[in-house]
Amino acid sequence: MKFSAIRSALSITLVALLSSFAEAENWKSGAIALVQLEGGVGVSQLGNTSYIPVVQQFPTYVPGLIIVESESLRGVLMLCSNGVVIDFKGSGYFAMERFEQELSDAPSSLVDREESGQSRMILSLREGTLVLDHRKLGSSSQVLVETPFGRISTDSRSLWMIEVSRDVRKKSYDFNIYCVEGTIGLSDLKGSTFPIRSGQRISGVGSAKQPSVEVAEITSNAVEYLEEFSQRVAEFSKMEFSRNAFAEVMRELASTSSPEEDFDSRVGSPALKEGRRPILIEYSSRMAPITPFQGVAKPLSAAEADLF
Repeated sequence: MKFSAIRSALSITLVALLSSFAEAENWKSGAIALVQLEGGVGVSQLGNTSYIPVVQQFPTYVPGLIIVESESLRGVLMLCSNGVVIDFKGSGYFAMERFEQELSDAPSSLVDREESGQSRMILSLREGTLVLDHRKLGSSSQVLVETPFGRISTDSRSLWMIEVSRDVRKKSYDFNIYCVEGTIGLSDLKGSTFPIRSGQRISGVGSAKQPSVEVAEITSNAVEYLEEFSQRVAEFSKMEFSRNAFAEVMRELASTSSPEEDFDSRVGSPALKEGRRPILIEYSSRMAPITPFQGVAKPLSAAEADLF
């Protein structure tokens, strides 16, 4: 596979962007640049039921907490403000539930391949195909992906893909996890861990609580899909990304504890050690009432009036 072909062009683009965030060290919410968005794909902010209007020009910058839904084999390609490249294709559901990063004032040269500062990301995939390229992250950055059948933790510098499909009638899942570069690990709901190294694939099928899992080689179909992904990334690496446009949709974090302490406390919580999934609530807007507050009495029918 010719994944190394895109590194030089992409590294210059991303590193120039990341190094331009040279300000005082502080934590902010992350941002996303939508690079490709196919018709039929809905993108909304987390906690907001309305979709982002149809994008006319790329890149388009949005806050980092988003939900992506698609009922067809269409998708979205995006560049995150920490240098992570994400590609999602339906049909299915994908969400970025947490994304924060530290903006460092340490200068970075154009040949420096690492992000400035560090970042934390928690993603959720219910169904669909997801490709994650976070080879530009620093060693202290963390990426977690929640799935119906377990949690995927990753090496900060990895390129990998996951496919998830659901059989509603049987209430079962069929999934494949491909590791192209780096090391990732799947922890199922019972606490068992399956490491996946470069060139390996984990295949699973069955119920979310107890899927049957086996280790195999990466398939030719996956190789073809990842090569197509590399070509699209090479194309968008030619785009110009604005530091100010990213910064405009980022916000200060109002937490009393640092995001790093908060993130680590959640990851190391007893609930996670016991195999229970955490509940993370970033923001939830007020919903419209489902039932009317006051009842409305209808006039009595002729038959009912005769009873009185």
